[in-house]
Amino acid sequence: MLKFAKDDTTELGMSAISQAPSQTRTGLVVIALVIVTGLLLYHYLRRLYYPCLTLSELDNAQKSLKEVFDAANSALCLHGRESEDITHAKLCLDGRASDIRFDGLQRPPSFCNTRLGIEIELIPRIVEWHADAERLKKDIKIIVERITRHRINSQLSEITPTTADAQIVANTGREVAPQAPLRHRNRRPGDPMPEAAVGTN
Repeated sequence: MLKFAKDDTTELGMSAISQAPSQTRTGLVVIALVIVTGLLLYHYLRRLYYPCLTLSELDNAQKSLKEVFDAANSALCLHGRESEDITHAKLCLDGRASDIRFDGLQRPPSFCNTRLGIEIELIPRIVEWHADAERLKKDIKIIVERITRHRINSQLSEITPTTADAQIVANTGREVAPQAPLRHRNRRPGDPMPEAAVGTN
């Protein structure tokens, strides 16, 4: 009787020992999945709400603003007072970005800066700078689209197709080439139009 009890206890102990590694592996897998999911969620939310937090991201945002500004100037979309205001706003943003970088270079190395590339003290200034830069980019794009629409409408106003040609273009999507007037085979340039041709016109 005691022998059977001892055997049962041994089997239960061996079963528990054999199940322990399996449970440990399952727990590690769950922990790894939680960590990976948390990191992915963090990066998604960070890009969504705070896409610019580090000095390197500040540099990229400044380059993007410069590209939009240079493209607007190349397309001759900035004129007069509007051009002066946009240029002044961009220069102010360039100065603020330079001040942020200068302050970042003067700070001693920290854990966040070394491991994450983030300066905690500079984050509010970088976030504010990025928001102002995005507003300026949007203003420049609005000006470019407004000038582009004006130029397209001006070109369309110079083209005045006849009603029949406009209807054909609307129905077929293809322009109609202008047709030369009909000319009688035996008629010379100075002769009057034949009566039949006049009637048909």
